[in-house]
Amino acid sequence: MSFSSTAACGSAPGGRVYRFKEGAVVPTYEKGTAAGSSPRCVPLSSRLEMKMEMETETEKNELSVLIGEIFKRDQTALLTAIVTFSPLAVIVWDDNGCVRAWNPAAERIFGWSEQEILGKALPTIPREKQREFEEINAAVRQGETVVIKRTQWLNKNGAAVDVHLSVAPVTGEYGRVEGRFGILADISDHLRREEKLQESEEKYRVILENMEEG
Repeated sequence: MSFSSTAACGSAPGGRVYRFKEGAVVPTYEKGTAAGSSPRCVPLSSRLEMKMEMETETEKNELSVLIGEIFKRDQTALLTAIVTFSPLAVIVWDDNGCVRAWNPAAERIFGWSEQEILGKALPTIPREKQREFEEINAAVRQGETVVIKRTQWLNKNGAAVDVHLSVAPVTGEYGRVEGRFGILADISDHLRREEKLQESEEKYRVILENMEEG
């Protein structure tokens, strides 16, 4: 049996139509047939390709979402690791001054454990530094990052600890500042070494002056 490549579509059971092409009967699906017009035939192979493309696109979207979720989890895990193992104290407090995060370095430097201090008012600010702390909070509330090269906070025993302090805003929905993110380095040892160096330099200066006078 031979069919012309220009023959029209013929009807067939099950909603399919057959296109007579180059001596072969190629099953197709009818698409967009209007009254009084010839049905427009879409080859079954093309329809399968379209279906595969749609499924592939869906799978790509699902994979993209999955990768995004994994990336977010990995970012969270990475951030947690950085904060946990950081040699610097990392402290987060809210607008009311209540502690929301307290890493192991903060515990080592100031003495309070995470269990003792979470949800409590930050107890590390000396009375004479209260005004400075309020000014820091006010500046950060405006979206600024504040760096103080040397200040003092209190440890659990009430002793002053010399620290280098950096404070940045913690933003929530719509960019609203909801808290403060503080990073503190204990510079007490550095200052002690600096003082000893200055004392040694002063001693040598006095010795040299005495030698010149002699």
